[in-house]
Amino acid sequence: MLCELVWVLSRLYRQTKPQIAGYIEQILSTAQFSIEHDSLVRVALRLWRSGKGDFSDHLIGEIGRHAGCRDTVTFDRELRHVSGFSVIA
Repeated sequence: MLCELVWVLSRLYRQTKPQIAGYIEQILSTAQFSIEHDSLVRVALRLWRSGKGDFSDHLIGEIGRHAGCRDTVTFDRELRHVSGFSVIA
């Protein structure tokens, strides 16, 4: 749900990364929502905010690391030099 929300807000509504990050923080701090892997979402949000790549890549990467994976494979060339990612050329 969060990955789709980020995509829609950025692509369709042209929201900026800081705006979208603020919305996600609001969702995370709202008691009515129960977010799976809440702590991993927060780490992914921090990494996305300060780095390159898409939020979805960072979230998938954090979930993978939590499950014991060393790297996350991605097509996103922006993550070429980011630790924990292997880019498919």
